[in-house]
Amino acid sequence: MEKLIQIIFIVIALQVQSFAVNTISNQGKKSGSITGHVIDNETGENVEYASVSLLNNKTKEIVTGVLTNQKGLFNFDKINPGKYFIKIDFIGYKTHTSNEIFINKDNKNFDLGTIHLRADIDLLICLSVSFPFFSLT
Repeated sequence: MEKLIQIIFIVIALQVQSFAVNTISNQGKKSGSITGHVIDNETGENVEYASVSLLNNKTKEIVTGVLTNQKGLFNFDKINPGKYFIKIDFIGYKTHTSNEIFINKDNKNFDLGTIHLRADIDLLICLSVSFPFFSLT
């Protein structure tokens, strides 16, 4: 009887250990990605080095951020499952905010496609400097 209790105890201990290892290893899985391409709405040219922030949809806190590359592309990888949205900022343009992005085991990779940034006319300042013309004749 004592051996049977020991065997049952060992089996239960192994099951608990196995469950704990699986739970811990699954908590750290970051398998999602979010990509996109940022262009100027007027010219169609790539917007280089725009700030792209990934925000938690519930808390509105920034999770991480990247800059677009020379081709206007950005990529967030190793994203935990959850609900997010992105904000894109660049001087002279209106801030772009995406709709909700849902990353889960069935929807790991999310491509936002081409995002058109619109010029912020209120921020565009034209400065004209004139110099008098001097003639040395």
